[in-house]
Amino acid sequence: MNSDQSAHEARAAQSGAELTSVETNGISEFRGLADAGRAYTYVLSRPIILLRSIGLWSLLAMAQVVGLEVLLGYVDLEIVVALVDGLTIFAAAAVAVAWHRFVLLGVPMPALPLEATKAARYALLFCLLSAAVALVLGAFINMTLDLPATNETRIVVLAVAALIVLALLAVVVRFSLRLPAIALGDHSLRLGASWVATARIWPGLWRGTLLTLLPSLFALPALSDMMDENSTPADTAAILLIYDVAAFTFAAIFAGFLSFAYRAAFPSNRQVESIFE
Repeated sequence: MNSDQSAHEARAAQSGAELTSVETNGISEFRGLADAGRAYTYVLSRPIILLRSIGLWSLLAMAQVVGLEVLLGYVDLEIVVALVDGLTIFAAAAVAVAWHRFVLLGVPMPALPLEATKAARYALLFCLLSAAVALVLGAFINMTLDLPATNETRIVVLAVAALIVLALLAVVVRFSLRLPAIALGDHSLRLGASWVATARIWPGLWRGTLLTLLPSLFALPALSDMMDENSTPADTAAILLIYDVAAFTFAAIFAGFLSFAYRAAFPSNRQVESIFE
């Protein structure tokens, strides 16, 4: 147990040194945009590890479509979308958990990341935090549909909605350190503790979150819109494969960025000794 822990700590130290120097310089060194850019570089410069973390999950998602075609004789797009959404959310959480543990602890990347309990809790919290923002944005979008069809009015409403959503996101990210805590098994870092820990880094956390999540909000819907009832099973499977590879890659990058933030908030590798279960 002690030798395994020491090995993990050594790998964590090496991984952390590659990531950032914030653990030695303290919380004031956290820079949201720079660290978000470094998270992109960190993940994308390790294509073999990235492929190892997302490859089987992506193939499993595509296999669903093939299985449905065999069982039903056709592809019911609504069923496909429901199944893929559910699997993608869970799998993306599993990928994110694995990347947190790889970045912060040096735990080797498994061929199929599947810490089921951690992934389920991670997915649930991420969905709850995202829902708070999505509900407000959705309310404003519905409001614009009920307004007179003038471009000026809708532009004003959408501009106000954007400002409110950005302000709400600044609040939501204060709770986001709970996500890597779930991945690491750090049971003492609750939502309230995350709020306190992000008191000084939240502006950078907010900016970095925008940089790591916004591209996915444009890319993934665009890929989803490429599917329609006229798509062949082969076309649908190919699009879903690309969709899932993109979704899981974005999950890995976001996990990398949150790992930066976690290490910045807790420079001494918070309670590493309690993580190995």
